[in-house]
Amino acid sequence: MRVRILVALSVGAASCATIAAACNGGSCPAANLIVSNVTSPQSAGTVSSVRVEARTSNGATATLYAGKIHFTSTDPMAVLPADYTFTSADQGVHVFMNGVVLKTAGTQSVTATDTKTATITGSQTGIQVVSNAVATLVVSGYPASAAAGTTATVTVEARDAAGSRATGYTGMVHFASSDVRAVLPADYGFSTGTTCTPSPCDNGIHSFSVTLKTSGAQSVTATDTITGTITGTQSGISMAAGPAASLSVSGFPSPVTAGSAGTATIEARDAFGNRATSYGGTVQLTSTDPVATVPSPVSFAGAQGIQTVAGVTFRTAGSQSLIAADSGAPSIAGRQGGISVKPGSAAGLSVQVAAPAGSLAADVTMRQCRSLAGECMRCRTTSLLSTDFRSGMDPSVLGFGTYSARLGRVAQIPRRRAPQ
Repeated sequence: MRVRILVALSVGAASCATIAAACNGGSCPAANLIVSNVTSPQSAGTVSSVRVEARTSNGATATLYAGKIHFTSTDPMAVLPADYTFTSADQGVHVFMNGVVLKTAGTQSVTATDTKTATITGSQTGIQVVSNAVATLVVSGYPASAAAGTTATVTVEARDAAGSRATGYTGMVHFASSDVRAVLPADYGFSTGTTCTPSPCDNGIHSFSVTLKTSGAQSVTATDTITGTITGTQSGISMAAGPAASLSVSGFPSPVTAGSAGTATIEARDAFGNRATSYGGTVQLTSTDPVATVPSPVSFAGAQGIQTVAGVTFRTAGSQSLIAADSGAPSIAGRQGGISVKPGSAAGLSVQVAAPAGSLAADVTMRQCRSLAGECMRCRTTSLLSTDFRSGMDPSVLGFGTYSARLGRVAQIPRRRAPQ
């Protein structure tokens, strides 16, 4: 009896060792299920795939698993895959493509359980499901670098808190830009559904045309007209100035006294008023004052589109202009007008007399007096002695001229300034 028992125990131990040796790795029976691949975080209504893997107690894939599984979720409104029986082709792993839709906001889980052995089970937990309500707008599409005046397509997409497209968004958006000269779309209301006028329905995304004109770093912003926190911006758009289209002349002082030198600034500008930093032409200066002094032609090579010129001197009283034009392309031009030039103090007298043809008479009549600097004088008639005239002209030939003279008898000469 004792011998039989010992033999039985010996055989039993041998059988267990044989079974353990035979079940080493994936050929062992499944002990649990691993559920994964459901997107998190996600918007309510997002369609996800789910992966289920049968594993042995030692953590290997149970390649021989052929059980039937059933899905459940903490989301009572979830859409889940139907029951499924693993096949030899699965080798212990099966992916249920687009099989899970979670609809309730909050932290959810998806569980798979063997329909015969409830201990063979597994869950993906901590799945964050957020409402599909719009939380932000994403503005994109304008080139990161462009020339002033570029028109491009900008896309505005409504997204929820999970970053998914909020297809049900029906708000109205308003556009703004850091570029004060930008051409922006009018306010726009998003549409949703399958049939819309105009077609197609937006369902959370729409494209618009935007033109930026000012050089430098610019941005485009779209904001919901009702809820200001629903907004988005494309920033860091680098706008470059275009070629020179005109010249800006500025900075010359006004009013200025005749004969006083001044300084002016000349700036090359593109068609949108930006400084044309690439301009390298040569600029010629002129003036409406025929006796003004202006500098020699000015080169803009390497000047980044701007130059300061000195030594501009107006000599004729009145309203004058300083004009700049490209020497090779005269249409690239500009002026500073309305420069008020005031008369200076008198520097001398110029006397005009009328002399009849033939010999100069003993006495002539003075017709006009004026100062060299533009002072106006009203002169009374007086007699001049012919013997006191000194002139380079011969009045007997010309009959009329301007002469210098030493006055014999001079009446009082009231002075007044020229009209301003």
